Amino acid sequence: MLKTFIGRVISGKGQGERFVDLPWVKEECKRLLGFTPYPGTLNLLISHEEKAFLLRLAKEQGVILKPPEGSPYCKALLLRASVEGFSGALVFPEDIVWEYRDKDVVEFVAPVKLRKELGLSDNCMCRLEIVDAT
Repeated sequence: MLKTFIGRVISGKGQGERFVDLPWVKEECKRLLGFTPYPGTLNLLISHEEKAFLLRLAKEQGVILKPPEGSPYCKALLLRASVEGFSGALVFPEDIVWEYRDKDVVEFVAPVKLRKELGLSDNCMCRLEIVDAT
């Protein structure tokens, strides 16, 4: 069943960009998702209930992004999704170490820079879609 959410675009602090640009992250995303992500994430503010639902779904249906042995980075769950028709994945770090730990924000990776492709700026509203196989 297709589930649709509406999120508001917000800026980050560049942490997603640095993470997604790591060679092992690019390689694992290519292997697990079939694409090399653009170095950056699209941050979407959604409701608390929606984020809880998506995190539960990621635990049930997502794939695990594992860092190399001895890496200082944590694992993350990747959940296939799309934003305004562009395929990609939501990223949920295992450890709550990122800036949005207390906010209802999800981070989305895609093979292209969505802000540019969709002409997005902060406070724009976007359609996020996922397939719920449960």
